[in-house]
Amino acid sequence: MKKIRIPIFLATMYLLIYATTPYWTPEYITAIMYLFSPVIVIGLVLVILKKGEPSPLTFDEAFYEDYPAKTL
Repeated sequence: MKKIRIPIFLATMYLLIYATTPYWTPEYITAIMYLFSPVIVIGLVLVILKKGEPSPLTFDEAFYEDYPAKTL
């Protein structure tokens, strides 16, 4: 997971900057950032799919890795 921290950080920073642009930039900059946002998201998805590590647990063993599943 350490390999994908930088792309996640950069995509999150892009989102935060984009969310605040209506307050301090002209509308055309917000529109340009809106047009580039799908590229950022698709790039992030590709990085996670290529460099991410799959969980060794199944969905039945653990719904979330940090929270054990309760058996009925």
